[in-house]
Amino acid sequence: MNKFICAAALCCGSALSVRAQTSAGTILLSGAINYNTSTEDRNGVGSFSFNPSSTEDYRYLRLSPSAGFFVADKLVVGLQADFTTSKRTLSQDEYINATGAVMRFTSIDEEKGVTVGPFVRYYQMLGEKLGLYGQLAGGYFYGTYEQRGDYQLRSQQGTSKGGYGRFTPGIVFFPTPKLALELTVGNASYNSGTSKSRYSAGAQEGTERKYSNFQGSFGFQHITVGAAFHLGS
Repeated sequence: MNKFICAAALCCGSALSVRAQTSAGTILLSGAINYNTSTEDRNGVGSFSFNPSSTEDYRYLRLSPSAGFFVADKLVVGLQADFTTSKRTLSQDEYINATGAVMRFTSIDEEKGVTVGPFVRYYQMLGEKLGLYGQLAGGYFYGTYEQRGDYQLRSQQGTSKGGYGRFTPGIVFFPTPKLALELTVGNASYNSGTSKSRYSAGAQEGTERKYSNFQGSFGFQHITVGAAFHLGS
C-alpha cells in the first residue's frame, strides 16, 4: 500500500510539475534549427542547347533563438530572431561555338537574412507531456543576395528589407518537467518591403521595387526541430 501511495504521489507530482511549466511566471528559453541539403544530377538528351547536362547543389540553414515570459497560464509573450543562409550552385554544359564544343559553366546564388520581432504563443496540452501550440510573430527583416557565374561579365547584388507577420503551429513534448522538445513543419506568412538590386560593372544601375506577398509553406522540407527550457514557477 505504501509503495502504491508513493508511486501515485510521484505520478501526480510529475503531472503537476509539467503543467506548472506553462503557468504564469515561467520563463521560456528556446532555440530551433532547420537544415536542408540536396544534390541533383540531370543528364541531357540530344542537343545541349535544349537539354543540357547539369548538376545542382543546394544548402539551407536557419537558426531561431527566442526568449519569452508566461504572462498568464499557457500564454507566452517574448522576442524571437531568425538567421538564415542559403547557397545554390548550378553547373551546366553549354555550346560555346558552332563547332559543337561544350564547356561547363557554373553559377552561384547566395542569400542571407535576419528577422527580429515579438511573438505571442498559446499552449494547449493534450496530456501530461504532449501538447500543441500556435505562435503569432511579427517584426522587421533584412536580407542580402548575390548572383555570380563563370559566363557572367558582371555579378548582381541586392538587398531587401521590410516587415513581416507569421503564424506557426507546433507540437511540444516534455521528456522532463523543465525541458521541452518542439517540432514545426512550416508556417503561413505575410511580407511587405522594398528590394534593391545593382550590378558590379556596366552602365545599368539596377532596380528598386516595392512588394507584398502572402505564402504558406508546409511539408517535410520545412521541418524545424527545437528545444526549450521552462524555468521558474
